[in-house]
Amino acid sequence: MKSRVAAALVAAAACTQALFGQQPSPQPEATFRVQIDAVELDATVADAQGNPVTGLTPEDFEILEDGKPQTVTSFALVNIPRARAERPLFTESAIEPDVQSNGDGEGRLYVFALDQMAPEQALRTRRFLRRFLEQYFSANDLAAVVFLGRADHSKAQGLTNNRRLLLKAIDAFTGGFGQEANPTTPFPTTQATPFPATQGGVAPTPPARNIEGDFNLRIAMSSFRSVVEFMATVHGRRKALLLFSRGFPMDMFRVLDYRGGVLTIAEEDTHKAITAATRGNVVIYPIDPRGLTPDGGLAETETAPTADERFSAALAGMEARQSLSALATATGGFALTNSNSFDVAFDRIVRENSTYYVLGFSSTNERRDGRYRRLQVRVKRPGLVVRGRDGYMAPLRTERPAAPVASPRNMSLGVAQALGSPVAVSGLPMRVFAAPYKGDSREATVVLAIEVQASQLGLVEKDGSYVGTFEVSYLSADTRNKIYPGQTHTARLTLKPETYDQVMQSGMRMLAETRLAPGRYQMRVAAANRAGKSGSVVYDLEVPDFTKGPLALSGVALGSSSSSRVMTMTSKSPFAARLPGSITSSREFASGDTLGIYAEAYENLKDAIPHTVDLTAELRADGGNVVRRVADERSSSDLQGNRGGHGFAAELPLDALSPGIYVVHVEARSNAAGRPTVSRDIQIRIR
Repeated sequence: MKSRVAAALVAAAACTQALFGQQPSPQPEATFRVQIDAVELDATVADAQGNPVTGLTPEDFEILEDGKPQTVTSFALVNIPRARAERPLFTESAIEPDVQSNGDGEGRLYVFALDQMAPEQALRTRRFLRRFLEQYFSANDLAAVVFLGRADHSKAQGLTNNRRLLLKAIDAFTGGFGQEANPTTPFPTTQATPFPATQGGVAPTPPARNIEGDFNLRIAMSSFRSVVEFMATVHGRRKALLLFSRGFPMDMFRVLDYRGGVLTIAEEDTHKAITAATRGNVVIYPIDPRGLTPDGGLAETETAPTADERFSAALAGMEARQSLSALATATGGFALTNSNSFDVAFDRIVRENSTYYVLGFSSTNERRDGRYRRLQVRVKRPGLVVRGRDGYMAPLRTERPAAPVASPRNMSLGVAQALGSPVAVSGLPMRVFAAPYKGDSREATVVLAIEVQASQLGLVEKDGSYVGTFEVSYLSADTRNKIYPGQTHTARLTLKPETYDQVMQSGMRMLAETRLAPGRYQMRVAAANRAGKSGSVVYDLEVPDFTKGPLALSGVALGSSSSSRVMTMTSKSPFAARLPGSITSSREFASGDTLGIYAEAYENLKDAIPHTVDLTAELRADGGNVVRRVADERSSSDLQGNRGGHGFAAELPLDALSPGIYVVHVEARSNAAGRPTVSRDIQIRIR
């Protein structure tokens, strides 16, 4: 029984199913070519002083599987810094960016998998995850929050670097629907086990089977398998799965040391999950939120308990916790059980996922026997110490790799692969801005500004002109796994030399739009050139219900005098074409430029007396002082056609301003019904 956990990842796999009808096949980095049945593993290399060594090549490594040499077919060095988001001095935290790009550099990738547990343990899990996000999560990292088993998966969060969205998903975790304690003995397997007869010749009654617990375990392991298989589709990097769980009531060693026979449904899902993890470089870090006490109650402090408490805790959860340790050992991670050293564990997880080599090989052993195969990773240079995973799980006969994907009819293969990737693809540098505006119905009109580096479009000279293509495609997925297809636009370019020179300097832009109902979405936007070089951006978008509340504010579009010179194509975007000036996804402007702003305010007051709405746009310096300001006042009867909003366009000159961080503050205030106020802040940089 497959769970709905894919929805927890905000349609990460389903987006690609909409394109290809199967699992995603993201475009890998040029140095990391992925074969269909390849094995990925990571290795850390240090010198005698323990310092990481980063200058090695594929020829410096050798891989042995069960003692037999293997050929390294893919290779990448990953060295990820701890990036911190810039923030103005007058704000307590960084302002959420309204532009996403694929040029910010690769970060660590975490998935927080939250198993079913009691409410008090769920609260502890939320506390520890909040600590991780606030102290250890960097601006260039990606993370997702998923729920295992029976839970409201629509409240989970797909891969994002947005702390607010991750914390919102974590705060929604209540422990799931099944909150009773897990049994502490393994469930019976499907292999028959005879019971000895008593002296009277009557066989004793076998142990009672926990039907409800068995059902919960099946759902949990199905969810677990789905999460791991999703993570394994992201190639060329190490993926960390932080599994918050009390453990699984099954014989995990029977699954790991599989020697044939029939597995239960839960055991088979677990075996497939470990197979995907060990072949796809997914490292599992199980964390028992109960800490040092048996129940992990809320009254527990992070101090050492008595010896009796330690003994009781060990007896109560030994078997379940052993399953967590087994998962960690098999995948190269470590388990935090019967311990309150959460900060130590978090620091180690970050270090292990920051600097390493990723190696890939295709095994010379083609048997699909489900057995565990031992690995050794060696470095040929003397004096170096290498540490890597010590093995992987071979697939079962029933596990088959996905067939190669074919290109959809309406787009190139490069765009399709980039659009199918759950993480941004950096092959073609690009930026994306999206803003929702009220539509004619309850659906909003979402305007997109997609900009690429024209120098990467691969234009070629032909008959005195430069020709090529600029292909863009996009789609959206909501939290319940529903796909909202966008459109694919292909611009065939023929540029004169003078136009070509300008485009090479300023870039190229495409404006598009789509219509979405109020809700939370993850948009994927991909672009490619004629040679198949492609890139993509993953964009988290919240579409407000502009018909609710006394006053609402649209997204805020920015433009400038210099951005108006960027070559722009407007494809089936009538609303974007009506906006004053140009829309840009750039958030860096030159001193002396003129910044253009456009937003709309919408009122939903009923039976209100005639009144005015104050609209202001301010430019605030790093210290918070207002350096530019434009204000306007509109009558409540001054509506923009049948859209029912106050359109507000303003210009802010940037002359005589020092380089640095600034904040554009747009605000609408109604002078009626308690003076409701709404505002938005956009961070920019002046160079």
